[in-house]
Amino acid sequence: MAKEHSNRSGGYPFFFRGGRAVCLKLAGVAVYLAATAAPAMAARPNGHPVGVVAYPFSHLLFMAAMAVLIYRLSRRGTPVRPGWIAIRYSAIFFILWSAFAFTAFFLEDPTGWIAAGRIGSWTLHIEPAGKSMFLAWIYYLARLDHLLCVPAMFFFVLGLVRLSAQTRSRTSDDSDDDDDPSFGAACGPANGPAGDTSGDRAESERKGGV
Repeated sequence: MAKEHSNRSGGYPFFFRGGRAVCLKLAGVAVYLAATAAPAMAARPNGHPVGVVAYPFSHLLFMAAMAVLIYRLSRRGTPVRPGWIAIRYSAIFFILWSAFAFTAFFLEDPTGWIAAGRIGSWTLHIEPAGKSMFLAWIYYLARLDHLLCVPAMFFFVLGLVRLSAQTRSRTSDDSDDDDDPSFGAACGPANGPAGDTSGDRAESERKGGV
């Protein structure tokens, strides 16, 4: 009975265990937050010294950390698991997202090659230096960094869910082995393998001889 219950509940991610009602409530909260949230841009002007020192170095360090993670997960001999594969994909998208955000910041804040201003909820005015349409298009594409950040977070959460499910299944298998009486019988006595009664036979013969 315990094993059947674990099969019913253990196969689903932790946020689906509450049933359909909980999922609908979470979906409603997500829609409300998405509709009422204020803009939070990864690329935005920052004052000195944050905009010149801390912001660019944070992106560079983050890209280096994700590159090291990809290298360690891609080394020969590393166990390939679905959860770590998804996390490796998320690291790739995080590197691309950080590179796009860094490019948009570099073109606008320290160099001044781009002058951009929001003129509406969905409209951004871009004024490149020297009227260069090439810089304008590079900046425009770099400002679409959210198209890379969202899949990065999706793969990251997917990897954590898969690793969590794998850990739960392994724990449930270990507990089933501990509860199975045949498991202890198959292991045999503590002083010898199963079916080995030579020690008991010798002890009885010694007592009989006495």
